[in-house]
Amino acid sequence: MRRSSEELIRDRERLLGPNVPTFYTEPVHVVMGEGVWLWDADGRRYLDCYNNVPHVGHCNPRVVDAICRQAGTLNTHTRYLHDTILDYVERLTGTMDAALNTAIMTCTGSEANDIALRMAEAVTGRRGIIATDATYHGNTALVSQLSRSNVPSVGFGLDQFFRFVPAPDSYRDPDPDGTRFADAVAEKIDELNKTDSGFAALVICPFFLNEGFPDHRDGWLKPVAQTVRKAGGLLICDEVQSGFGRTGTHFWAHQKMGVVPDIVTLGKPMANGHPVGGVATGAETMKAFRSAFRYFNTFGGNPVSCAAAMAVLDEMEDNNLMANAKTVGEHARARLETMKRKFDCIGDVRGSGMVFGAEMVADRDSKAPAGEFTDRVINEMRARHPSFQAGTPQEHAENPPSDAVLHRQRRPSVRHAGGGSGASTVDRMNAVVEGALALWGMDGATTALIAARENQVYRVDHEGRAYALRLHRQGYRSNRELWSELQWMDAVSRGGIQVPTPIASASGEFLHVVDGIQIDVLSWLSGRPMGRTGEALEVADREGLFRNLGREMARLHQVCDRWPLPQGFTRCAWDRQGLVGAAPLWGRFWDNPALSPADRRLFAAFRRAANAHLTRENVMIDGGDLKFIDFDDGGFGFRLFDLATTLVKNLREPDYHALRAALLEGYRQVRAIDTGPLDLFIVLRSATYVGWIMTRMDETDSDIRSERFIGTTRILADGYLINRGDVSVR
Repeated sequence: MRRSSEELIRDRERLLGPNVPTFYTEPVHVVMGEGVWLWDADGRRYLDCYNNVPHVGHCNPRVVDAICRQAGTLNTHTRYLHDTILDYVERLTGTMDAALNTAIMTCTGSEANDIALRMAEAVTGRRGIIATDATYHGNTALVSQLSRSNVPSVGFGLDQFFRFVPAPDSYRDPDPDGTRFADAVAEKIDELNKTDSGFAALVICPFFLNEGFPDHRDGWLKPVAQTVRKAGGLLICDEVQSGFGRTGTHFWAHQKMGVVPDIVTLGKPMANGHPVGGVATGAETMKAFRSAFRYFNTFGGNPVSCAAAMAVLDEMEDNNLMANAKTVGEHARARLETMKRKFDCIGDVRGSGMVFGAEMVADRDSKAPAGEFTDRVINEMRARHPSFQAGTPQEHAENPPSDAVLHRQRRPSVRHAGGGSGASTVDRMNAVVEGALALWGMDGATTALIAARENQVYRVDHEGRAYALRLHRQGYRSNRELWSELQWMDAVSRGGIQVPTPIASASGEFLHVVDGIQIDVLSWLSGRPMGRTGEALEVADREGLFRNLGREMARLHQVCDRWPLPQGFTRCAWDRQGLVGAAPLWGRFWDNPALSPADRRLFAAFRRAANAHLTRENVMIDGGDLKFIDFDDGGFGFRLFDLATTLVKNLREPDYHALRAALLEGYRQVRAIDTGPLDLFIVLRSATYVGWIMTRMDETDSDIRSERFIGTTRILADGYLINRGDVSVR
């Protein structure tokens, strides 16, 4: 039996002890996550704008698959040899300066920072540590001494080794070049050197996230790094929160701040929530630590953890998530600046990439922090807007940051490949097209935009031949998925099916990325569309057309069934998860906000599995030939779903039943198929449009289209239940 929120809070204290922290005065009971979304126990959906652990999205399919696959193969500790930890460490350190070429894997960031402090002692022979007075670096007995917001009342006397400098504050006390901060650190170095401890290291988050991420120019940390090195100490950069591309401009915040640390510590987002942490450093530092301390971590660096962490790096690279963080962050800060002009309680707006926020003040003249007010705003946002989750560190309630997941977040108004709006977007797209033409050796070609739906498609005429140049919608498909699509199209074309053939660039590649936009070029297929959605089908031999269409679909399936998949091939799957799982490929159709309570109950009866994408506009007629042009949502699954896709677009034709019979007759002339469940797949295919439209509600006439999709699915679902003899749930 599910506990109520009150019971959960009571049982947490009984079983976990008192003072276990939660977010919000009324904690959220979350039960499911997907991408940037969370769902609570009552079915309400929240946009997660605060969680900095699921770096590439809640329940990211690639990470989940990596964990399951490796857990089903091997999981052990690092006293046995295995490749995974070596492959990951090599990949991880490859994102850093060459001087940082070794690493230790841990389970948490706290462990990583504990190791870093011991490394500093091993290298320098001293124990004195300096940090800011508003930081947080973890929970071990040693590392907890770094926190000034929750100072340990006991701690084995370790407090004697720590000194603190004021946290930088660009809003109230600007330090444009970082020299004042360096001077403050120098004073504490002198203080430590007068004790038996001496000075060992400065430990900081290079973007000062817990300190409210002050607005500093790139390279700001250079003066303090010089001060630390001059004193013979080590610079430790805690990248647990600021790393892995979150700032949008650099993979690591220390790179943005212009320094190469002696030690880098890692944690939270490394494996998207799987417990993984790490310490990266140079070989000499590692040798000193390994010689001074007999360190071993049973679970740190186990094969499953490393597989999860590797999947995060793959996801970031394939989906250009660092560039995406920059785009989203710039948009968010622009919107916050607009709000600042309207509301005096907003004193400052700052940040970079997915680290952004607005600082609340009691008044702009005094710049007095408005901590209680900020806390009230956060809780009111949670209460009044249950589709939105924000948060703020309790110790700095006046600085509500957003360092949310990077997973494919886009400006909600963007409907084109490149983002932005107006003349600047046109200029950018023109530049991207010109860059693409150069890559394919088509300088001077003429271009014309012919489609701007999921992708932007240009007709390119060059030296007497026509091509299709595609600019893919950012974040929609990964590089690996698009590469797989192109391999698939090539195989289908070689199998004798008339589809666009991928054209290699001058360097021999099918896919390139220009200014963050994925681009490919296909051969041009002549012909006219079979029809338009919502319009009557106007062809002469209607049944003959559908019979031919059925034969071509069967031939397509035969080619696909015989094709051996190349290594690294990945495509979406129109299976149970792809259609009606927690994160369907085209959206949770049962969550469409336009559904009535009766519709919601009805649609819940049809959560089954299915496959593919084949609408009228994607079938070209050229004389007596049929050609298929759209593969970008193609997936693997049930063949009946392909047939259902064609039929659902022709339900309103007066001779629908004759067209359906002709389609199936043509298909069976080539290969056998059991059409018993076809009606179910027709309902399922119709339902996908109800989910698909949810992400396009800002488009013209989207409300009309949504109601049309819901109405069609309502009729089909109700009819299906009646034909099965089920009692209608409506």
